[in-house]
Amino acid sequence: MSDNCPSGFAWDKVVEACLSCSLCQEFPATAICQKCSGTPGNNPDNGALPTGTVAGIVVSCVIVLVLVAVLFFVYRKCRKDRDVTTRPVQVDTDPETGSETQRL
Repeated sequence: MSDNCPSGFAWDKVVEACLSCSLCQEFPATAICQKCSGTPGNNPDNGALPTGTVAGIVVSCVIVLVLVAVLFFVYRKCRKDRDVTTRPVQVDTDPETGSETQRL
């Protein structure tokens, strides 16, 4: 039994050999992962984005969504104010009353 493993390795009692700590990335429940300093649970840089980056992405997404919503409402308002009808209006003259009626 030897606990004198090189850096990045840890002693495994079952195999009775030094195993690479990179094994912990694929198999985090392995017994040697508790001895490795670079395990996914103990490593602050385990592939996650920094907090500032995440906050920047969230703020950017919110700004983009607000801009899209504002542009949508402005488009609807401008479209609504136009005096153009999208469907033709048929004007009929009622011979009995002599008045014009409009049908859509």
